[in-house]
Amino acid sequence: MGIIDRIKRNRTAVYIVIGIVVVISAVTVYTTFFFTQECGNFACFQQKMQACERGTTYINDDKQATWQYKIQGSPDDGTCNVKVTLLQAKTGELELNKLIGESMNCYYPMDVGTYPEHDLDKCTGILKEGLQTLIINKLHAHIIDNLGQVAEGVEGI
Repeated sequence: MGIIDRIKRNRTAVYIVIGIVVVISAVTVYTTFFFTQECGNFACFQQKMQACERGTTYINDDKQATWQYKIQGSPDDGTCNVKVTLLQAKTGELELNKLIGESMNCYYPMDVGTYPEHDLDKCTGILKEGLQTLIINKLHAHIIDNLGQVAEGVEGI
């Protein structure tokens, strides 16, 4: 067996090893960054959120709106980051429609499984700011509408 045959055999072996490494690397990157697991009900999502299983998604089809939750993982501070996106506004204020497609990140302690949008204090992002603005505007309108009753109540004291 000549030197040329050995070089060809070694080159083929190197190509095979490189191919295997590339395939293993691709699978690792996919499962780490792109793989998503969908939950069909809130109990599944709650369990995954408590364990902070990165890549888990859940669609909450509520009567007022449709929300998408995606667990982003833990940022090494003992919390679980859940990205919340408003997919559809069904009832209520038309202004909520302006927030469709907007997102916020909510940070909950590990071992907590809840609807992330219920506690805006744990969230940051454009969706949170928009929801807070809607709440403030609604409260302002309610106060203006009931100003006469408030004045009567104060005068009676």
